[in-house]
Amino acid sequence: MGKAPSGSKRKPRRHNPVRVPDSHLGHGVKLAEQTSSKGGQVIPVLDKLDSPEVEDRRWACAAVSSLIQNDASTRRLLQAKGVVDKLVTRLSDTDEDVIAEATGSLRQLSFVLALQRPGS
Repeated sequence: MGKAPSGSKRKPRRHNPVRVPDSHLGHGVKLAEQTSSKGGQVIPVLDKLDSPEVEDRRWACAAVSSLIQNDASTRRLLQAKGVVDKLVTRLSDTDEDVIAEATGSLRQLSFVLALQRPGS
């Protein structure tokens, strides 16, 4: 019996589980902004995540959780604007309620994305 060829096989591209548009797909953010029904509401919510006021940060984390449940285009827009990084930053907040809301939003996002996976 002969040996299997040991040539350099090209590895397939890894699946992007977060489904954030890659840098080479510049039109992804624009498409999400155009198709999202809540596109105008996303930016102020993201700005409030970095607010110096505790109530604003808590409200923004709760609002993100609600926006995630809306529709896929709003979810893609949130992801393209870096909502995951901002929520992870909120996990080290000084207020326990902000941490709880950020944790809930990240949980909601992972739950919704898990339901979208093919074969689930």
